[in-house]
Amino acid sequence: MEQQATQTTLELVILKLLDWPFLAFIILLLAIFLFRRQLAGIFGRGDILISWGENRNIRLRELSASLDEELDPIRDEINAIKKAVTVIESNFKVPNAPRLEPIIKGDLSSDQRDIAKQRMKEALTNDEYLWRSNERLAIIGGISESQALNILRADPEVVLSMGKSRRQIARLASRSR
Repeated sequence: MEQQATQTTLELVILKLLDWPFLAFIILLLAIFLFRRQLAGIFGRGDILISWGENRNIRLRELSASLDEELDPIRDEINAIKKAVTVIESNFKVPNAPRLEPIIKGDLSSDQRDIAKQRMKEALTNDEYLWRSNERLAIIGGISESQALNILRADPEVVLSMGKSRRQIARLASRSR
């Protein structure tokens, strides 16, 4: 009886050792042992080669250096834009305004409406974007968002929809996906 209990305990220990976490640990140790020189070379130098396609590769050290060079001018431009926006906001005396809309009192004249419609349609024909937000079209047209939406609704050539961000978007009916 005691021998049978010892045998059952031994079987349980063996089954626990053959369970997946322990086996995964053993495989990981084996892989580290087999590839220790390659791993030491990679982590020792910190120079990893990323390759894709024929004769297309880049070293990680080159990537970080070129990214810094390319991002510095962009960072400078963003800072200049931030400064310009703060100057504009201070001139309008609307501190921390979420967004500024064109100040147009009353309704648009027919000329203003036609010009805004023409600008928005030109923006919708841009091959870079199939859909444009109503907010962006209003900025391009130089009118408020509600006025832009009214102009777009009245145009049978324009299709309106709701974007993933829950914003109103528009495209020309002639341009399909």
